[in-house]
Amino acid sequence: MKRRFTLFLLLLGILPIQAQEYSTREVKIIEGTPVTIGTGAPIDVTKDSSKVWLKYRSGYKHYFSGDYLTRIVFIGYNPGKELERHLTVEVSPGLGGAESNFTTVFDGDCIIPQGGSADACIPMVTIDFAEPLRLDIGDFHVKMTCTGNAVETPVYFEMKEDEYSNKWPTLLLTIQSEVTYFDGTIADQDGTPVKGAAVTVYNDLLSFDATSGDNGRFSVRVGDNNGFYRLTAKVPGFPDYETRSFYVKEVSRPSSIAVPAPENIVIPNRLDFYAGQQATIILPEAPDPAWGRYYRLDRHEGRNIIFVQESEPKADTPYVIFPYEDFSIGMADYDLAQREEPQIVPFPDSDPFGHTGFLGSYKSQPTRIDLYDGEYVYIVDTTPDCITESQDQSLLYHYNFFNQRVGACRAYLVLGAYNVEMKYEGPRYVFIDESSGISDKLTVTKDHITYFDLQGRCINGKPEKGIYIQNGKKIRK
Repeated sequence: MKRRFTLFLLLLGILPIQAQEYSTREVKIIEGTPVTIGTGAPIDVTKDSSKVWLKYRSGYKHYFSGDYLTRIVFIGYNPGKELERHLTVEVSPGLGGAESNFTTVFDGDCIIPQGGSADACIPMVTIDFAEPLRLDIGDFHVKMTCTGNAVETPVYFEMKEDEYSNKWPTLLLTIQSEVTYFDGTIADQDGTPVKGAAVTVYNDLLSFDATSGDNGRFSVRVGDNNGFYRLTAKVPGFPDYETRSFYVKEVSRPSSIAVPAPENIVIPNRLDFYAGQQATIILPEAPDPAWGRYYRLDRHEGRNIIFVQESEPKADTPYVIFPYEDFSIGMADYDLAQREEPQIVPFPDSDPFGHTGFLGSYKSQPTRIDLYDGEYVYIVDTTPDCITESQDQSLLYHYNFFNQRVGACRAYLVLGAYNVEMKYEGPRYVFIDESSGISDKLTVTKDHITYFDLQGRCINGKPEKGIYIQNGKKIRK
């Protein structure tokens, strides 16, 4: 036994250690708007001596933290002669730009070439680092000292100008990042693996692709594992699928808008409806009136969101439906891949900049996250493909619009806080029939007893003697 254990240690010693894989990319950092081609200021390389301190706000900090910087390039054009200059360049990648945080990345001679134009900038100053410099969260600072023989012909740099007329030369950064392989599976709602799905993991700067195999498995080579990403999956015959933001690796300070990475993705191959169960529907073709009772968004009265029955439903219009019987719609029956997302159906009196109303979707996706202050998202649908993804109730209370998913060909409400009651207690849905004008289907979002008169109007307080509607039924008080 002792010999076997010694042999195991010897074998272990000769096994190769898996080296971390890195990717390299080029990123342009700019400050302010719009892009201009300016003279040498604030980097005037034509003087015999100049010094500048440039500060860039780190708008890309989530993507750079933990990466390595290997090169900085300034671009522009030089209509005069080739220049030889001595440069000393210091960089502070974060931590507020304190003097102690600067690292000298270059100290030597360089050539500033002749050539380029305002319409076709070329690399003017290229700084290659002897050692990669680790990036941090925070602002990005560059200090540069330039010396040499003065010339009269100016050198121009591409730069941006902020609202205070400060000019900031464009930086082209070469970034070295750790590579991560993000794995997952794709199946339909019956559990059958989906082959040939085009999977894309992306954020504002980067995008990485893969295709699911016979077993529905996919593996995306993510060339930078910092920051958060989203994922889309597209396959013929299925609606598009999109996740909300997630991190491909564990991070110590996660963002409140990111959820755990999705490993098992379910793309629906059909829409299921159940007799009498409240659901939503939006199709690129007019739905069949025989499927059930359809209700369109009409108005709001305080907390009451009023839906009115429509006997002839239309295409590209979201409805609440109460099916007459169980039935299913095959997703492959509709061409959803090239469809533009439907326009929101607004309340008649809503602020045009508030974007409040009833919103349908042709893909399975998170409910919208580009909300304005005082707006809230509510899932009207009771089917499983419209769900709350987070079990963290405190997070759900504060970020309810980040943690809900709407299924393909379904709809949801985006509501403004019209009053205090709406804000803290949520909407109350009222469905009014065309024929009688009386609501025979009422869904209350909180455990409140609510009464309506025979004209469908909400009764404030306790009703007096008479006939009223409560929970969709006539009652006598």
